[in-house]
Amino acid sequence: MKYLFIIGVFFSLHLSLSAQQKCGTTERHLQRVQADPSVLQRKEDLNQRIQTYLSNNAQRPESQSVITIPVVVHVVYPSATSGAAVNISDAQIQSQMVALNKDYSKTNSDIGNVPTVWAGLAANVQIQFCLAKRDPSGAATTGITRKTTSRSSFTDASSRPDGMDEIKLSTYGKPSWDRTKYLNIWVGRLDGQTLGFAYFPSDIPNNPELDGIVVDYRAFGTTGTAGTGPFTGNALGRTLTHELGHYLNLSHIWGDDIVPPDCESDFVDDTPPANEENYGCPTFPLKVGGACTSGSSGEMFMNYMDYPDDACMYLFTTGQGQRMTTCINVERTSLLTSNGCAVPINVEMVYFKGDNQLTTNRLYWQTASESKNDYFDVERSSDGKNFKAIGRAKGHGSTASVNNYEWLDPSVSAGSVAYYRLRQVDFDGTFAYSNVVALTSKATSKVKIFPNPAVHANLTVQFEDNSRKTVSLTDALGRLIFSQTAADFELKIPTLGLSAGVYFCRVQLANGAIEVKKVVLKD
Repeated sequence: MKYLFIIGVFFSLHLSLSAQQKCGTTERHLQRVQADPSVLQRKEDLNQRIQTYLSNNAQRPESQSVITIPVVVHVVYPSATSGAAVNISDAQIQSQMVALNKDYSKTNSDIGNVPTVWAGLAANVQIQFCLAKRDPSGAATTGITRKTTSRSSFTDASSRPDGMDEIKLSTYGKPSWDRTKYLNIWVGRLDGQTLGFAYFPSDIPNNPELDGIVVDYRAFGTTGTAGTGPFTGNALGRTLTHELGHYLNLSHIWGDDIVPPDCESDFVDDTPPANEENYGCPTFPLKVGGACTSGSSGEMFMNYMDYPDDACMYLFTTGQGQRMTTCINVERTSLLTSNGCAVPINVEMVYFKGDNQLTTNRLYWQTASESKNDYFDVERSSDGKNFKAIGRAKGHGSTASVNNYEWLDPSVSAGSVAYYRLRQVDFDGTFAYSNVVALTSKATSKVKIFPNPAVHANLTVQFEDNSRKTVSLTDALGRLIFSQTAADFELKIPTLGLSAGVYFCRVQLANGAIEVKKVVLKD
């Protein structure tokens, strides 16, 4: 198998490459293959799923909704006095987030430097990143953790063969937050040649604690220690831009082949073939007529997935953008429903849950206390991304009492999936979001109501059996109009004297299942 063959070749070449600052992702990938050969099959399977998705959903990233990923930055620094510089400032971390979001939205100031021949390929990837505002327990956070370590640096020459990953262990560093809901980034001192590294999604199912990105503190952000020491060419935060590409399943543009000039594919159609990595600040066109190039444009060295200095890399292509967003949609889907970017709601939320009861989705939540809580908007989405308010529940202001809420959504059909969240709004208009609940409806209706719409006539409610059930009618504000227990196949609800408008008939069946039907009364 080719990958297994080149593992030995790679390590034999490692010393000759060590003079150049580099990405460590390929090395980590090959180590994972050596330890777990099933990585190769998972990689092939993921590439096939991505290709299938792209075949059915081909579109430029700009036409898609923006995906926002919550980030936690774990700063791990030596406890000795020399570790003070490694303990980078909040401002330096913020500068990295700004640079990252510009690169992924094609708003970087140097995007105009892309050669004209490739300018039309430069893509707004439609992925953005926020420092987490709530931690896995739901508490408010800055999205930054700090931990001292007994390690002076994290290198592969330490007492463990995976020495760099010791930064992720509680013994020497900081364990990750829930990787399914957060992008974990560790910042620390590495070996002086490695800028940073990540793991491909297919590398980590059997070792989920490895998932995330590690960056040297001298190649992180655009201020403070960025661009110092051996990393003078890495002062614009693009090491993280690059490593995030790997995290979202992008390869280097030369396809990560260790022995050139095989011109291996990077699985992206619109990046020109490349022989091997490029360093420094090349001049366009580069390597025209080379082993892997044709035409007059040469290699796309200014791509974020090559190795030039930060000041000489400017773009992701449309194909790379499609591949990254597809990776999220087929492999890292749990990030789509993370609430890590949402400010914790201004109530002590015990839970927000839901269940499907025939054609009705029931949402219910409990608060242990509330502060200045005006109301909750119940929002629904069909894709987990684009939400719309479907109802409102009045809050209890400020209270230390336990309060229970329920909202019934009758607008569901058998087999459909609906996503729900709460938008909690304070009296001053400040708002925040809850976690997201996904519900799949299971069955068809067991209740019929007619006539509907009705005009000054009794409503007839019919049931499949004559078991005991409770029927009620409320107006659009939730005020109870009618309630009766029935043990027959049919029940009449009088509507004479009721104002025209929308009402809701709620039927609780003998087995506890609830159905809600919208009823319209006309003059």
